[in-house]
Amino acid sequence: MKTEVVLELDGSSQTLLRSGRAVAGHGMQRDVDWGSGASTHVRLGRDGAVMRLAMAAGGLRHLAKVASPEVSELLVKAPDVVFAMALRDVNKAASSKDLIAQVEQLCPRADASAAWKRSRVSFEGRPDVEIKGDGPKRRYTWTSASDEVIDALAGLVAPPDEASVAGDLDRGHRGPAPHALDPELEAPETSSDDWSLSNNDQPSHVAKGPQQVTEAGGQMGMGANAMSLNEAAELSRDSADEARLISELHRIGSGGAVPTDVEDLKASAERLGPALALVCAAILDEENSPQRAHALAKSLSAPLLAGRQLANLPNDVLTAAAKRLTGNEQIVLALVTRRTKLAEAPDPIALLGPDPAVTLLLRSLAGAKQGLESRTGANLDEYALVCRRFLARDSSRFLTPAQLLEVTAPLMSASDPDAASWFGELVRRSLENGGDPATALGPRERQEVARRLTPAPLGRDTARARLLKWIWAHDKGEARRPEWWRGAGFEALSDAASGPLAAALEDPTLVSTVVLPILNEALSSAPTRRHLFAILSAPRPLLQAVDSADVGDAIRRVLSGDDVARSWLTDVGQSDRLGSLENENTELQAKTQAMGDQLAAARRELSEAQERMRRLEQRLAQAGEDSGRARESQTRQAQIDALRSLAGLAAYATAAVVEGRDPSRISQRVQSLVARDGLTPIGAVGATVTFVPEEHELIGARDSPESPVNVVQIGYKMTEPNGESFILLKATVIPST
Repeated sequence: MKTEVVLELDGSSQTLLRSGRAVAGHGMQRDVDWGSGASTHVRLGRDGAVMRLAMAAGGLRHLAKVASPEVSELLVKAPDVVFAMALRDVNKAASSKDLIAQVEQLCPRADASAAWKRSRVSFEGRPDVEIKGDGPKRRYTWTSASDEVIDALAGLVAPPDEASVAGDLDRGHRGPAPHALDPELEAPETSSDDWSLSNNDQPSHVAKGPQQVTEAGGQMGMGANAMSLNEAAELSRDSADEARLISELHRIGSGGAVPTDVEDLKASAERLGPALALVCAAILDEENSPQRAHALAKSLSAPLLAGRQLANLPNDVLTAAAKRLTGNEQIVLALVTRRTKLAEAPDPIALLGPDPAVTLLLRSLAGAKQGLESRTGANLDEYALVCRRFLARDSSRFLTPAQLLEVTAPLMSASDPDAASWFGELVRRSLENGGDPATALGPRERQEVARRLTPAPLGRDTARARLLKWIWAHDKGEARRPEWWRGAGFEALSDAASGPLAAALEDPTLVSTVVLPILNEALSSAPTRRHLFAILSAPRPLLQAVDSADVGDAIRRVLSGDDVARSWLTDVGQSDRLGSLENENTELQAKTQAMGDQLAAARRELSEAQERMRRLEQRLAQAGEDSGRARESQTRQAQIDALRSLAGLAAYATAAVVEGRDPSRISQRVQSLVARDGLTPIGAVGATVTFVPEEHELIGARDSPESPVNVVQIGYKMTEPNGESFILLKATVIPST
C-alpha cells in the first residue's frame, strides 16, 4: 500500500508549513504523525488560515508542492522517474495519455509527449511498474511496496557537490560525493549499517590493505592511515563472515537447500555491505522485499564501493544472482570491479537511461578519487573497468559528446593510441545518433575531442578516420580545422587518402593547411631512395597538389649522395637534353601542320563566302527587275482607272446636254461622281472668300493682301484614307468689287 503524506500549507501564500505521515483515517479525516513526536487528528481542506492536502508520498504532486522547480529539471534529466512518480499518484491503472496529461498539468511549459517517447523503454523496464495490455489498451500500475528505489533513482539526477568534487575537463571530473545524494548517509559515524565513504572513517566491510600488526602502540603501520588492533580483529572477522557467505551463496545458487540460520546469513551480508545484502536477498528470497529496495538504494549511493563488495563473489554466484535480480537491481552487476563472465550482463545505460547512468559513473569517479585519498583501496583502475563496461554497449550512442568527455577523462592518455581510438569511436556513434555537429559539439568540446584524438592512428579504416569522415560529410568547415589532423604523418595521410577521406584530402583548404606541409616535410626529410619512392607512390589525391620543383629538388638531393644514383643523374641529364630537342622538333612539326590546316580551312571559307555573295547579287538584280515591272503595272492601272472615270463623266455630260437636262442636276451628278473617286470641291462659284495662295488661282490684281476674292471656277483636292490631302486643281478667283 502506498504511503500517504499530509502537507499543511499557508492558505494565502501556499507556503509549506509542515508535513507528516498519515497513519490512519479515510475520507477527509486523517491521523497524522508530524515527525516531531506529535500526532494529531486533522481534517483535510481549508481550516481557517491553513490548507491541508493528502497525497501519495514520493509522488509527482508531492514533489511539485515541496520543490516545484525540481520537477522540470528532473523531467529533462530523468523523465522515466517523473512518469513513475506520476504513476504513484493514481490509484488505478493508467494509460500513457493519463501520465502525459498529469505531467503537463504540473509542468505546463514542458514537452511531456517528447519526454515520454524518450523514456518509455526505461519506464516500462522499471521493477515497480506493472504492464497489462498492448497498443492503445496498454495500462500501467504501480506495484512497489517501498519508496526507497524511486528515491535512489531520483537522487541520480541531483546536481554535483561542487565542494567535494571540483574541476573541469582539463583538471578532472565533477560528480557528487558518494553520500551527497542520500540524506540517510550524511552521518556515517552514527549508523552501524551505513556504507558511505569518508576521508576519516573506514567502513568495516572494506579491505584495509597489507599492513602488518605491531604490538608497539597497539597499531598497524604508521601515520594517519594506521590500523588499530581492534580494526585488525574486525577485518579478520569480516573475512571469515565473507568467506562463509560466499560459500553458502555458491551452494544455494547451485541448487542447494537454504540453511536454517538464514537470518544470520542475511545479517552478515547486511553488515558486510549493501551490494552483498542485495545479492544475498535476491538468492534467498522468492520475491522483492523492502530490504532489497533498501540495499539497492544504499548501493547506488556509493556505486564503486558496491562493485568492490561484489568483486570477491565467484562467477557462478553472480550468475545465480543475475537470474533473480529484477529491473534496476541488475545495475549492481555492472558495478563489479573485476572482469566477469556473465552470459547476460545488464546494459546500464538502457537500464537507467543516459543521464542517470552518467551521474552514476560520475559518482563512481568521485568514489575512486576519494578512495585514493583515504584507506578504502578504491582506485581509478576500478573506475576505468566499470566505465568501459558501461560504454561497451550500443546504448552508449545516446550519451552526448560532452558526457563522454566527462566520464572518460581519467581513462585518456596523451601516449595511448588505443584509448584515443576507443574514445573517437564513442564520439562518432554519439554524433551519428545526435545529428548536427554544430549543435552537438560546442567550441570547448570540439577542442577537447580533437586534442584527445591526437594519439589515435589515422588510416584507411581507423576510428579516427571514420569520425573525420562523418564530420566532413556533415560540417566541412569544422573538418577543415587543423586540430582534427594534429599528429598525422605522411604514412597516415597516404593510407587515409586511399580510403573514405580521399575526397576530403583533395579539398583546397585542407591541401594548403594539412596535406602540403606534411608532404613537403616528408620530401625534404626523405633519407634514402626507398623512402623517397615510397612518398612518390602515394595516392593521387595527395600528390596532385605537390609542386614538381619540390619533387625535383628532393630527387636531386637524395640521389646526389648515392654513387650509383649520381651516374643515373648524368645519364638522365644527357637523355633529358636529347629528349628535349626531339620534343621541340616534334612540337615545331606539329605547329607547322596545324598552321597548314588552318590556311586550307581559311581558303575554303573564302571561296564559300564569294559564292554566297554572287548568289546574293543575282537575287538583288532579279528583285530590282521585278520591282520595276510592278511599278509600271501599277502606273498603267492608275492611268486606266483615271481615264475610265473621265470617260464616264464625259459620257454623262454629253447625254445631259443632248437631252437638255437641268444644269443644277447635272452639277449635282458631276459632284457625286467626283466625290466617289475621293475628290472634294474647293469653293463655290460666286462665293466671296479670303484668298488662300495654296488653293486659289488669282486673275487680276487686288487692292491689298487682305482684300477678298470671288470664286469664278471651283477647284478640286483629293483626300487619302490616312487624312492627307493633295490639291489637284486650284479654284479660279478674281478680286471682289
